[in-house]
Amino acid sequence: TRYVYLDARSVAEPGSLEQHLIANITLPNLYTVAHELGHGIGFPHSHRYVRYDNSMDLMGAIEAPSGLQIGTIAINRYAAGWMDPTEVAIYRGAESSIYTLSPLGDHGTQMLVLPTDRGSMITLGARVRKAFDSGVPKEGVESYFIEQQPPICFHHPGYPACVGLARRTRAITADLAGLIHVNDPVAHVAGIGEGFTWGDVTVTVLERIGDDFIVEVNDIGSADYNSSGQ
Repeated sequence: TRYVYLDARSVAEPGSLEQHLIANITLPNLYTVAHELGHGIGFPHSHRYVRYDNSMDLMGAIEAPSGLQIGTIAINRYAAGWMDPTEVAIYRGAESSIYTLSPLGDHGTQMLVLPTDRGSMITLGARVRKAFDSGVPKEGVESYFIEQQPPICFHHPGYPACVGLARRTRAITADLAGLIHVNDPVAHVAGIGEGFTWGDVTVTVLERIGDDFIVEVNDIGSADYNSSGQ
């Protein structure tokens, strides 16, 4: 169980939380407040290697120079009920499919899911610089590997299921064993003409129309995915 207690003094009073300097204006550190509130409703960290190293997600960094102008990733929005199930598409494999991914705040497909083995999955979501996402460091389609089955629960190996704070949410670019280069914090965000490959699955961002991204997924075949990438 996680509890969050906040009052006006803890947010705004100097010395309680480190203040943020944004556009030469000192502001209350609402980013940390929002991050902890996210934990309070069951949002886990998203990460590349360790906690606080994913600059694309409110739950992926402990602070951001753009303050609150970074929203939360698609899987957390779905878990919170902020995304209608009709806004989720699932690739069933076997043939090429084209999807249109829309960013936060737009109607359309907000999350594309590629099922893998052991109850895990790969999720894709579009991010553009507007509204709550106006501070994201890169626009494009981001990818995460979601692990939900024990004993691989994040920091909680004894949990019977990886839900809420125990869900492992890892940014990936290629085969599941591959690590994102430490010097490229947004390698998991694909722009036009870029994409990812996991085993027999190839995802390519074909074009951008307005704020929507057209994505092609090819031939999942009989690829065998697991958390070791084998």
